[in-house]
Amino acid sequence: MMRDRSFSLDDFFESLSSSLKNLPKNIMKDTRKAIDSYQKDFTKVYRDSGIETQIDDYINRALIIEIVSIPVIYLLSIGLMSIFLSRSPWWTFDKILLISVATTLIGSSITGYFLVYYPYYKRGEAKNRIEDGLIYFLSYMAVLSASGMPIERILERITEVEDNPPLVHLTKKFLMNVSLFGMNVRTALKDISDISPSKILSKQIEAIRTAISTSGDLKTLLTYEVDRQLQVRRESLKGKLNSLVYLGEIYVVLMVIAPTLFILVITILSVLGGGASGGAVVQLDLLVFLGIPILGGILILLIDQTMGREE
Repeated sequence: MMRDRSFSLDDFFESLSSSLKNLPKNIMKDTRKAIDSYQKDFTKVYRDSGIETQIDDYINRALIIEIVSIPVIYLLSIGLMSIFLSRSPWWTFDKILLISVATTLIGSSITGYFLVYYPYYKRGEAKNRIEDGLIYFLSYMAVLSASGMPIERILERITEVEDNPPLVHLTKKFLMNVSLFGMNVRTALKDISDISPSKILSKQIEAIRTAISTSGDLKTLLTYEVDRQLQVRRESLKGKLNSLVYLGEIYVVLMVIAPTLFILVITILSVLGGGASGGAVVQLDLLVFLGIPILGGILILLIDQTMGREE
């Protein structure tokens, strides 16, 4: 029994030692897998975003912007903090330098985040614009299909009159695949379905592909989809109205009530504290010239994301 136990312990420690030796390799392997997976996802998002620049050019420009932003943010932070914080004797130059370094690290990180997030934002924006204009897109297709036009001619005509850039981009991509690359209609439709940032449009295109392969009756299909999209639009407008009500309440709290309370509190504390008036002025400057504009920008982005591009 002791021999078996000794053998199992030796086996365990041998296995543990082997695992520790292979730990760096396993970490590198898992890291490489995670990077490759994210690269594939980012490449797909960038392709669906509709950005005209090639992805390699975009990455090079993003790296240049990130490198240039570091000294720019550092110099700006030193200048601004020297202006706002020099009024207080507690803020010496070495403290301003340390805070400027921290601000530079945070600012460069935020810059890098926005450069990475930009394709995701563009894809979301394209998705919203497509879904906002989808009902008009399908309605026009239904009218043209009633005259017996083939799908190539329908999309060509839509390209001439449509003013929705993401939809125009997809229809031009379809026409290019058919006329220049010699794809058949079903393959070209499959291609634009794959690169569409909107899953709703992808499903509509797949339904059109199925109708072309089976009955060929696009008019009935498109008429049904237009009616269904009208019902979806009514429900969506109700949801947007509720969201705007909540955003209005948030706006009143953050942009009207909260700044007023902060100004009153800072003013009262400065009066009671006597010698703290210099710090109160700095706090008021930061609140008025930095805090309120940032909150306003965030609320504008929230409203833009809620409303989309619907006119």
